[in-house]
Amino acid sequence: MSLRSPWLIAVALGVSAAPGCTGLFTKRAIERFAVSMQEQDLEKLKSSTSETFEEKALRQDDSAKGLKLLKLPIGKVEIVSVEDVGDGKRRAKVKVGEKEKAREIEYLLTRGSKGRGWVVDDIIMTQDSGNGQIVERSVSEQMDLLLTCREMLISWRGSDTEDKLSFCDEKLKSHLKPLPPKWLDQMFKEIAGPGNQSTFKPDARLNGNMAYMVLPHPEGSLLLTLANENDKWLLNDLAIEPKSKESTSIRSLMKMVAALDQSAKFLTAYHSEDREALSQVSSAHLYKQCLSGADFEEVPIPTPLLLDSNYEARQFTDGSSTIKRVELLLKDETQTYMVTLREEDIAQGESGGKKAEFRVDEVTIFEKGSKDVKRMSSLFFAHAISNAYVSALVQRDIPRLKEISSTSFNDRVWNRPESSHFAIIPEPQLLPGTPEIVSTVFRGDVSEVTLIQGETPMTLVMHLANGWMVVDDVLLPALDRPTSLKANLEVLLTVHAFASAIHRKDLNGLMRHSADGLDRIVWRQVSDVPDLAQQLVKPMLSEVVTIQPGDAYTMIRTSDGEIQAEIKLVQEGEQFVIHDVALSSKSNPDQQFALLPTMRQMIAAGQLGPASKKTGQIQPVAGIPAVLPKVQHANFEPIDTSMHAAPPEQSLEQAPESAVHAAP
Repeated sequence: MSLRSPWLIAVALGVSAAPGCTGLFTKRAIERFAVSMQEQDLEKLKSSTSETFEEKALRQDDSAKGLKLLKLPIGKVEIVSVEDVGDGKRRAKVKVGEKEKAREIEYLLTRGSKGRGWVVDDIIMTQDSGNGQIVERSVSEQMDLLLTCREMLISWRGSDTEDKLSFCDEKLKSHLKPLPPKWLDQMFKEIAGPGNQSTFKPDARLNGNMAYMVLPHPEGSLLLTLANENDKWLLNDLAIEPKSKESTSIRSLMKMVAALDQSAKFLTAYHSEDREALSQVSSAHLYKQCLSGADFEEVPIPTPLLLDSNYEARQFTDGSSTIKRVELLLKDETQTYMVTLREEDIAQGESGGKKAEFRVDEVTIFEKGSKDVKRMSSLFFAHAISNAYVSALVQRDIPRLKEISSTSFNDRVWNRPESSHFAIIPEPQLLPGTPEIVSTVFRGDVSEVTLIQGETPMTLVMHLANGWMVVDDVLLPALDRPTSLKANLEVLLTVHAFASAIHRKDLNGLMRHSADGLDRIVWRQVSDVPDLAQQLVKPMLSEVVTIQPGDAYTMIRTSDGEIQAEIKLVQEGEQFVIHDVALSSKSNPDQQFALLPTMRQMIAAGQLGPASKKTGQIQPVAGIPAVLPKVQHANFEPIDTSMHAAPPEQSLEQAPESAVHAAP
């Protein structure tokens, strides 16, 4: 029997023992890491892991707590398999825990520096991807994500703007940089919250180079979307999922930043009166109807102060998760400004495509200690409408008045056929020129603009109708008549139309503008307008002395200095009509003439109507007071058109065709 060389025996023993030693060293390295993690000993953890793992997962003082949050299994370690993967690295599959409860995970090991032997380089765990699929995630990657979020929130509570922006990807950073520093600092701090995020339990989902992190927040849950770029996690977007559906907190950082940026650009452009810049950040409605021709000094905004003040922002959805409206509240010492932005589809150049952008749609001003609410659109629009309306009144431009009047004003005045008589009605007496705005008061959808036209003060009462500001009335100071121009014109148009019908011998027109009694008793009993009625025209068109509304009727008194007319109107249906007209003489009060009773008696006596044609002339009427013939023939000559009450250079003969020949 030959003897084997001792060195051959040693080699054989070494080879046979190698697999056991590999498992032993691997097990020791894993157990050393597990014990250090269980003891929360950061220094021991660093000594049992690679420099790469330390840089990614152990770079903060409380990183051991973060590892614990990942719920790495601890307990008895059983090596299932060990595989050398080259470059001095090993892959070990192990079971950790007791028997049935043991979890199988995978450790990656590498040679430690400075003769530390085998150390943990990473740990691979299975995880639900969020869509029902089980995927593998490395512990170093998850810890890097968690620590990045912590570092970001800690930075956002600080004051270094550049450091705060370093956690954002280029797209988000480009939107954040232009924001006013005060707003940017406030937004970062509100998102970060006041608490210590290191105590929070994260819920992370990784999908390729994208990660979705959920962290507790004072207002609900903080949802972070991050992208891995060049082995670094960068914030792509975030939102706060509120605790209640009524919450208006940040639902999308990108949209909030876009709204803040547009608001800052709007305020800056407004302050510098840059209309071109305003057109790029305002809604089409706000710019075209209000800002394009606005006098910005009428509604001053303290832009520098607001850009350096804190804000309150609220986001609103369209009923789903899509944000369509943002409100930004800014305050100075006396007022609060609410900037409202709405998302609009904006055409993109020649491509024909459209892009959703936030545009400033309104600025609402709240006075401190007052219930008055002022909307910028209403202020500018109200002033523009006031100027246009007063100009139309001065020029007697009825088509223009119709365009900017309320339905009520149009129905009662401007849409009536007899509105053409406004051309020769002297009221209101206004001098041409630019109105001087004195004050503007807003009460919900009602605005009141007080101004002075020439020497005449007036207040225009305006309503919002289908998004359009319209004039519902014009209030003028008066003691002898209503202050309402609408109420006064409503009855004066009837008076002028009635006088015009007499002047033109328009029997149908008289029927239309007469009350039922006058129509039935007089006009329907004659075949044409009696000459006797002509003496009413001049007094009815003389200067208006008083207008006295009453429950049963409205009384209008006119006078040319000698002859006074009392015109009684009643309301039938929606319009006022003439009930009677009475004339009296100032120099001889006994001289009186009342239309309805006189005509009724003359018809009864056969002096008017079919019976009068038999005689061919008016006969004395038995029973009529003797003073009546005197009045009928005394001072009431046929109408002298150059003397009746009308604006300068105006008369019935010189008035527009439609005013004299109004359709019945």
